[in-house]
Amino acid sequence: MSAAAPATQDLGSTDEDEPSPAPAGPAPWGTLVSLSSHPPLDLTGGVHTLGRGAACSLVLSQSFISTTHARLLRDGGDGAPAVEDTSTNGVWLNGQKVGKGNSRPLRHADALSLAKPDATEASALRFLFTAPSAAAAAPSAAAASSSQGDAE
Repeated sequence: MSAAAPATQDLGSTDEDEPSPAPAGPAPWGTLVSLSSHPPLDLTGGVHTLGRGAACSLVLSQSFISTTHARLLRDGGDGAPAVEDTSTNGVWLNGQKVGKGNSRPLRHADALSLAKPDATEASALRFLFTAPSAAAAAPSAAAASSSQGDAE
């Protein structure tokens, strides 16, 4: 009686024939999309900075931009996306000034401006924050609804 063939085959020898996929990096918790000429900035890990400083995640050349103009981060214990104003001249979120040293939560489709929204140079410094999925934006959207009810 002959032995039966094994039910599975060893495919390990084919690894040499096919390139290994690149290791996946951490998934972004958001993307900052420029409304002008700057490339999109995927937000992964901790803090991302915007400003004139060479060490910033997104380096901007305008003279009225601070060395570190703003920080994008996952804030608080829940890791919700936020923007912090670290500038001299201001950061605006959906047309409202954030204020130096203050931070505000970021929600999907929020508009971020590093110049006064009505200023001529503002068009070059407008960005859109996008969350990777509706599920990621839902907790902060729910918080917005409850805070709007408080304001009424």
